[in-house]
Amino acid sequence: MSRLDRYFDRLMHEYYLVLINGWTDSVKEAARYAIKELVALDDNQRADETFLRDLEYNIRQKMGDDFANALDKKVKTFCELSYKTASQEPQFINMKIGFTPTDMRNIEMVKKQQIFWLKNHYNDAVSERLQDILSESIKNNWLKTELADELQTCFKDVIKGSDSYFEGLAEHTSLRVREFGRLTNYQKLGATQYQIVAVIDDRTSDICLALDGKIFPLDKAITCMNTMFEVGEMHNFEEAKERLKKLAPFVSENQIVYDDETGMPIGVNGYHVPFPPFHWRCRTRTIML
Repeated sequence: MSRLDRYFDRLMHEYYLVLINGWTDSVKEAARYAIKELVALDDNQRADETFLRDLEYNIRQKMGDDFANALDKKVKTFCELSYKTASQEPQFINMKIGFTPTDMRNIEMVKKQQIFWLKNHYNDAVSERLQDILSESIKNNWLKTELADELQTCFKDVIKGSDSYFEGLAEHTSLRVREFGRLTNYQKLGATQYQIVAVIDDRTSDICLALDGKIFPLDKAITCMNTMFEVGEMHNFEEAKERLKKLAPFVSENQIVYDDETGMPIGVNGYHVPFPPFHWRCRTRTIML
């Protein structure tokens, strides 16, 4: 592994720590807030529907907007560092590649999109379970101590269950941002094509084996990248996820074409994102032609 790759791996790990520590802090803050509000109720007072609705709203704020906004500057720093590693690769040695307004715009767009996903992690990880707990508390007329116990258990589980998610998100985001940096550099240097290069070892997926060595037109990749940047604040969370799946879908296993004689993966059918990562935790990259 090269010095640059080791640096990039450290960068991904540091980004993961920023995300998981920020999330853990926000969950703990939401838990403290919820317990404090419940404790403030009179001993014979139940948490009514209005109280619980407002409680959930404020928890959502703490674990959504407040969580993401607190990480805004750190997210941009990691996006910028990941993006700039592309220009330090051997394929760009002795080539004059300036840092342009296009690069600044790309980094800002990636940062904004990352903040959008972070704001909405609450919807994926917490919202449904929390609303179920609050509904049960009304239905069964729980005491405030019973509700407090259920919420504490919920928050602890949320922290435990988010570790692998943020580790994967940090890796995926860093890899994609680095690839955006490569593609933009290819465009600056007047390239028209690029080639897929997979890491070949016992961990290589059939997807990456099928795409290894394939050549793609750069203009379509740049169009795809720019269109991806447009997905974010103007859509709700579910719409944004579905739009990205249509614009730049991962390669699925059923798209792989296998050689009839050798059984080896030799290609991919159908539309898919034209540059790595092609799947979660993909290690494949591109080189300029």
